[in-house]
Amino acid sequence: MKCVFRISEAGAIAIHAAAYLASMPDRQARATEIAAVLRVSEAHLMKVLQQLSRAGICHATRGPKGGFRLAGEPDQINLLRVFEAIEGPISGTCCLFNERKCRKGGCILGDMVATITDTAKKRMAGATLAKAAAIMRAERKTRTSIKGG
Repeated sequence: MKCVFRISEAGAIAIHAAAYLASMPDRQARATEIAAVLRVSEAHLMKVLQQLSRAGICHATRGPKGGFRLAGEPDQINLLRVFEAIEGPISGTCCLFNERKCRKGGCILGDMVATITDTAKKRMAGATLAKAAAIMRAERKTRTSIKGG
């Protein structure tokens, strides 16, 4: 099924990896572990985690006992901050094409794209990593109970 709202794979990895870190506040997580849980390329994940680290969203510790840990409180970090750390600021005036096709008359979709973008931005700003982590923990618990019984 096609989806109207799509974000890049890097953006999706960032949000899910940050939520995973938020769901494990008492310990560091290694990139291999996160990649396995999210079922994504470890190389791609590492690039994303490096960007999140540079943005101050997570801390990276090198070495045999190293790993990644969330840099702040999950209820103080929203999904918009995580997303924009990877993608850059969301523009209110975006086009579905890489290069604008509509001319003087304006977009054939009117303000629909801008409205959807603004709504997504507001929803991500209102959603914290604490909420995302709670969903992730519940999903892990469900998977564990299904496997166990």
